[in-house]
Amino acid sequence: MLRDSALIIHWATFLRKCQYAVYDSRLSVAHHTIAMLVEAHDALPRHCSAEWARHVYRELNAGANELANRHCFKYQQYCSVDGFRYFRIYFDGSVSDGGVGGGWVLYGSRHLTTDAPEDWSKIADLSFGLRGGAAVAATELEPCVWVIVYLGDALQGPATANFNPELWQPIDTSPPPILSLAGMLDV
Repeated sequence: MLRDSALIIHWATFLRKCQYAVYDSRLSVAHHTIAMLVEAHDALPRHCSAEWARHVYRELNAGANELANRHCFKYQQYCSVDGFRYFRIYFDGSVSDGGVGGGWVLYGSRHLTTDAPEDWSKIADLSFGLRGGAAVAATELEPCVWVIVYLGDALQGPATANFNPELWQPIDTSPPPILSLAGMLDV
């Protein structure tokens, strides 16, 4: 996983404890999926000394950044995960005057010789919007969890992955209701 937000990478790799229950419940979905991938597919980081996820500079995350800035739902599957041995995930979130949303890109490689861009094929990408008022952390965490679950589903078969975007329920970022006691008290 590659992301230009160190906080989300630290949460995803247990380097830092998430203190927010709603975010932590989303992270547990990602952690469960990663555990399933390890058990069912012998998934490992790209090298024995490598982490599952790492921070990258914004310039190296341009594709996910562009998707996040769309602030609307658009999903594209380019190919199946069949035959790929390595996967690379990029994700990003966006909060701007133009809207709130996130995006992710999933790449696969059959072999890695030099880890050059031509070694990687785009499998799928997705952009989505969230309700206004979402915290930046929510817009960055949501695509992280979504693409991990998508990869888990895709490895179960392409039909599952095709339905994943329609079934996914993004984190609810609407503001909490304001409790009004007016009219509830007898005076």
